[in-house]
Amino acid sequence: MVKKLAAFTAVFALVMFSCSCSSYAQVACGPRNDVVKRLADKYKEKQVAMGLSVTGKLVEIFVADKGAFTILLSDANGTSCIATTGENWSTEGFIEVPGVGT
Repeated sequence: MVKKLAAFTAVFALVMFSCSCSSYAQVACGPRNDVVKRLADKYKEKQVAMGLSVTGKLVEIFVADKGAFTILLSDANGTSCIATTGENWSTEGFIEVPGVGT
């Protein structure tokens, strides 16, 4: 779990500092429950990490067994938007941070 948190932190920083707010308007959005169900049913992705951004959004990472991943941003009103997707998710080689993510 700690390795996943370290990977999450790296990806979170990348997403938050490389995406402009206007780019979120161009991504797929919908009710969080519907988006999460689709990620599970269609792409076999499971939640592996989550945290709160400085803007109050819930940031979640979903990963499939073969390494495909989705980063989801959700508002307090229940609307979720896919921030980015990718392949080859890995937590190998990241240091463990004691007490974080447990």
